Amino acid sequence: MTKGWAMGCGFALGTVGIKFLKSKLARKGYPYAVAGAMLVRDWVMEESERIQAEASDIADQAKAITERYYEKLDREYEEANGLTD
Repeated sequence: MTKGWAMGCGFALGTVGIKFLKSKLARKGYPYAVAGAMLVRDWVMEESERIQAEASDIADQAKAITERYYEKLDREYEEANGLTD
C-alpha cells in the first residue's frame, strides 16, 4: 500500500515538474540561468589561467634553486678532490 502511494506521489510531482519546466515563467528564467552559468565558467577559466601562471612561476623558481644547489655541490666536490683549476 505504501509503495503505491509513493509511486502515485512521484508521478504527480513529476507531472507538475514537467508542467513548470514548460511554463512561461520558467522559459523566461532559462536565459538568465544560462547567462549566469556562462559568467561562472568565464570566472573559473580566468582563475585557472592565473593559478597556472603562478604555479609555473613557482616551478621556475624551484628549478633555479635546485640548479644553484647542484652547482654548489659540484664546486664543493671539485674543491675537496683537488679538481679545480
